[in-house]
Amino acid sequence: GGYQSVSPSFFLRSADVLSKHGKGVEALRVATNCLETGIEDVQMLRSVGYLLLSIEGDRSMKLAIEVFDKVQELQPCEPQSYLDSALARFLKSSKAGNSLVGLSEMSSADYAIFNGIKEDTAKAQALISRVLTHRWAERFFEIEWPALILLHYVAEFVQTINDKCPSSEQLVEWPSSELKSFQDPTSTT
Repeated sequence: GGYQSVSPSFFLRSADVLSKHGKGVEALRVATNCLETGIEDVQMLRSVGYLLLSIEGDRSMKLAIEVFDKVQELQPCEPQSYLDSALARFLKSSKAGNSLVGLSEMSSADYAIFNGIKEDTAKAQALISRVLTHRWAERFFEIEWPALILLHYVAEFVQTINDKCPSSEQLVEWPSSELKSFQDPTSTT
């Protein structure tokens, strides 16, 4: 019956084994077979996305973001859809940020990396803010806790990057404008 008759879990497990044995390219190829089935099953897509996050390489990270963005499109009523996409962007930024740590001066290539980090971090903050400021169904009670934890990790990462960059090139640590509903109305800041 071809690969379409095989359960997606077969591909995911096979890709996981390949990844653990240092075969990232092959793991990516096997994992994406699930995407080629055309099935828009949100849980299967999430599983593919999580597996892609575990595979080393920029290509798998970018594809994971695309998968989580698709999940967000298919399930906009679930806050996890936004958190997964934010987490993927944060992980991508964190890996890219490692190359900037310890630099005394940034080259043009470093600025390109920095701009990617800036874009991904801002998008992650916007997605997390959406989770925090939106009213979700009762079954998502206390979803703000993992969202706040992730937002604090992003802020800590931003502090680290800002310490390494010129003051003219600072990232926004807290998405204050997107979190207005949490701000004190009597505050002047």
